Amino acid sequence: MTDASNPPTPPAGLPDSLAAELAEFTPAELRNTIIHARKRHQFHEERESPVEPGPGDDILRATDKGATPKS
Repeated sequence: MTDASNPPTPPAGLPDSLAAELAEFTPAELRNTIIHARKRHQFHEERESPVEPGPGDDILRATDKGATPKS
């Protein structure tokens, strides 16, 4: 359990205005913010840092077409 009298220190580079706003969020608002931030992060990484194979690596693309695996 966390100590409500000792809130976490914001990471370096986080704007003070954003840290102050986050401090006022409810747990549900924080949860939704985290989900949104993860999606934004994934979106940026996929656009800016496409996966490149390393030496000896292969990239496979799996697409689920709703097919049932054979027994």
